[in-house]
Amino acid sequence: MSDYKNLVKKTIALLALREHSRYELQQKLLRRGYSLDAISFVVDDLIFQGLQSDRRFAESYACSRASRGYGPQRIYLELQQKGVDDEVIQAVMEEIGVDWLALAKKVYDKKFGRVKPSTLQEKLRRQNFIRYRGFSVSKSLVDSF
Repeated sequence: MSDYKNLVKKTIALLALREHSRYELQQKLLRRGYSLDAISFVVDDLIFQGLQSDRRFAESYACSRASRGYGPQRIYLELQQKGVDDEVIQAVMEEIGVDWLALAKKVYDKKFGRVKPSTLQEKLRRQNFIRYRGFSVSKSLVDSF
């Protein structure tokens, strides 16, 4: 079988497992020794056929991460690292319809319960946890804890 057919087969196999961004596919296939030109040609063809879509990948990824308790800032950064265009990320983040404040409260309550922090150090530790998860720590959010 030719290298081209192997490349197409491998790319489709990767997409069959889960959605991938264009950048992710390129990186995985480069590590397997395929040339960037050949990879670009195959991925462009798959995009044309509708088998690969950064938008579809971003929607799937953002919904999955939000359901695991991650906030918009972290999801945005992770999608950027996966090579998704900023415009696509912004559109997807607006469309997925997550109530980020409610999600932040749910994540906070799961981790810390309803007990108020007793020291400033504990309050800062909790704020750092929320920031790490990708939520902004606004005055209203902190006061609601």
